[in-house]
Order: sequence, then structure tokens, then C-alpha cells
Amino acid sequence: MRNRPKDVTASPPSSFAASSKAAIEGVWDNAMPPREVADAVTAAIREQRFYVLPGRDEALDMARQQLRWMAENVPLEPGPGVARTADPPRVPETPDS
Repeated sequence: MRNRPKDVTASPPSSFAASSKAAIEGVWDNAMPPREVADAVTAAIREQRFYVLPGRDEALDMARQQLRWMAENVPLEPGPGVARTADPPRVPETPDS
């Protein structure tokens, strides 16, 4: 970091950063062809739908996981449509007695 004092060490990389990078690197390999996306958008406009979900199953799975995370504190599972996962909660260190 530019403004970090020299005697302060950098934090270790988080699983959030690693999983986000992995998800982004795989996006283009699994992307829908532009023509299919255009067809989905056109159909949504014609049907006056607010949400356009070209990958409907993946989008709904991601939404379900997000809601589960909010309601039950269950982190996201890596997979299609999920760009990141949460780091597990850190347990504070306690001094030995």
C-alpha cells in the first residue's frame, strides 16, 4: 500500500480475492454467445419483463444463495453465476492461561 508504514506488513490474501479472480478468469469461457443474449433481451422487452435472465437457472440459484446467506449466514458456494465466496469467520485468538 502506498501509505502503509514500512513496519506494517501486508494482510494475507483472502479467499474472497482468490475466488473472485478465479471466477473472473473463467467468465469468457462460459459466456453465452452474443446472439443468445440479444434474443433473451428482445424477448424480455416484448414480454415487458423487468428482469432479463439469459442464464435463468444460474441467476436464480445465485439469488437463492444470496438470500440464504442473508437469512442463515451460510456463505455462497462457488459455481456458475457465483463470483465470490465469503471468508470464514475469524476466531479471535485467546491468550493461553
